[in-house]
Amino acid sequence: MLWKPLWYRQGIKCINDLLDNKGDFLTCKEFAKKYNLKDSFLEYMSFISAIPKEWEKELNNTNNKNSEDISEQYCTLFVKKPKAIYMYQALKSLHVVQPTCIRTWAEQYGLVFDEKEWKFFFMLPWNLTRDHKLIEFQFKILHKVFASKSYVNRFDKSVSDMCAKCNVKANTIHMLYECQYVKVFWCNFVQIAKGLSCIKPIQNVSLENVLFGINDKDSEALNYCIMHAKWFLFLQYKSLGYNESIEKMCTMNKFFIYLRYVVKIDENCNMLKDKYETVKEFVKIID
Repeated sequence: MLWKPLWYRQGIKCINDLLDNKGDFLTCKEFAKKYNLKDSFLEYMSFISAIPKEWEKELNNTNNKNSEDISEQYCTLFVKKPKAIYMYQALKSLHVVQPTCIRTWAEQYGLVFDEKEWKFFFMLPWNLTRDHKLIEFQFKILHKVFASKSYVNRFDKSVSDMCAKCNVKANTIHMLYECQYVKVFWCNFVQIAKGLSCIKPIQNVSLENVLFGINDKDSEALNYCIMHAKWFLFLQYKSLGYNESIEKMCTMNKFFIYLRYVVKIDENCNMLKDKYETVKEFVKIID
């Protein structure tokens, strides 16, 4: 889609409006005669030269198509008052690239989800918090660039890539779910969640739940707690410099102190909705 106010009023909306019957760009004189416009040669040619070469090739490959087909391909969004943001969204929708992490999670760990589920997981941190540190943290987990010990070891050999307790590679999954101390932490987490009156019953927290969240709109409060629990675990690893065991640091008591603190901040910032009564009840257990 093209957007130049004077051109738009003369009916020039798409790239194919600048083509002749042979699929070549109109000369400046042909353009002026066809649309009754008096653009300068330099102005017209600078506009033509700004069109990406790959678009020109695609247009030449569609010479046998009618203008309506070409228009549908390059102008998927029409509005009464065109703006740059709408044109950007229209062009962006033509080039959708699947994140490589989706294929990696499936190939390496057998975690396969459909498009709707992945969309829910990618949007979840944005729906749970306004804290960009937490959003970035979850983004790194999803895209497999989380600073696990094995990941950091690639460029900093002073950090061991092994878990101090389990003596296995301390990757993202191990640090946030499979480590013996962390497993105890999640078991205690579930036991407390089971006792809450305003939460859907849960039997356990799976690897999928910890990494991505619970795919259920009614579990927003629980997802909030899980996200902060992951962040809490990461802070404990970080405070110990990665090379120490987090046995004494990874306790529910310390987590509740942390959670009570962040809930108080979110309440004061008006970021907790009514549905987060679950979170408040969760915190009150140790009060």
